[in-house]
Amino acid sequence: MREFRRATAALKRGPSVETLVVEAATWRIRDIVVQAVASAGRDPTATMKALVSCQRRIVAIVHRVILF
Repeated sequence: MREFRRATAALKRGPSVETLVVEAATWRIRDIVVQAVASAGRDPTATMKALVSCQRRIVAIVHRVILF
């Protein structure tokens, strides 16, 4: 979850998806970041929305796994 927060903070700090992709190169969620950028058409706002949506889905999955 920390890396998702880093990603959204990076987009708020400097809305450049290229910078985000470079920064995320060593993160565990780097593939998710790259897919979010690609699916959002390299638009920073749409990329942020895609990352937040993905984070929510992952949290929901984790909560379901923990409860079972």
